Amino acid sequence: MATHTKTFIKKMNEQLLEEEARLRSELGQIADPQAEGGSEYATRFPQYGDSEEDNAAEVEDFSHNIAMKGTLTKELADVQKTLKRLGTGDYGICKYCEQPIEEKRLEARPTSNSCVACKKALKQEI
Repeated sequence: MATHTKTFIKKMNEQLLEEEARLRSELGQIADPQAEGGSEYATRFPQYGDSEEDNAAEVEDFSHNIAMKGTLTKELADVQKTLKRLGTGDYGICKYCEQPIEEKRLEARPTSNSCVACKKALKQEI
């Protein structure tokens, strides 16, 4: 059910690949991958020194990095799922109503898997 042009799909694929690289780079600054090419990361504990101030800063930064790692790994997983949908030809199709997702929505949020109407309906149900 191809609904978007090949040019649009190629553009979105490139954008998603760039986003995947950016997320991996940011994760690499605070965490170590648990497997080659995987999406599991272990947050690194910073080592600033042995003073009480250093220890406090290490704990504070580690706590911040844990939260950041969670956000980045979720975003990375979303991008990877979207890249798979691109590969299977399911990209740009709402998972609820199976209608094309508007290109403007996909440009604003490339990982969208629902159209605006279905997303609004879901939010009202909650």
